[in-house]
Amino acid sequence: MGRLAKRNLVRKLPAQTSTALPPEDISAHRAYTQTNLTRGLAQSLPFPNEVFDTIVATFPTQYITEPATLAEVKRCLVIGGRLVVLPVALPKNPVLDWLFKITHQSPDEALDLVKSNLKQPFVTAGFTTELETLDEKSGTLLIVLARNHTSE
Repeated sequence: MGRLAKRNLVRKLPAQTSTALPPEDISAHRAYTQTNLTRGLAQSLPFPNEVFDTIVATFPTQYITEPATLAEVKRCLVIGGRLVVLPVALPKNPVLDWLFKITHQSPDEALDLVKSNLKQPFVTAGFTTELETLDEKSGTLLIVLARNHTSE
């Protein structure tokens, strides 16, 4: 996690007014802002077995479909836990529309190509997998929802 993300996790205490904050509010704030960051490789995650309900990967590279990565994710997820992957976002933009037009392509073709190659590695790794497309005002998102139904 980068320094910007870490900074955004920290909430500032409200400005002190004539009344001091009760001790329970201060300790709750401190518990919220104490963040442990861990670095590791996706193929060798430094976490115990079955510790996470959800793991999220946004705009990952091809490592996300490697068997070693998916085995580690599966190991770290509780049974019934889910892996949420956002591999592609196509912004709605006039310049991109023009590029797709002059190259005789479409955003739908690009999404179909990604979808056709993306689901199988998750299924092979033992995940129940769905691919969903979400249309937003700013663009189209492809989301992989992979559920861990068994332990290793």
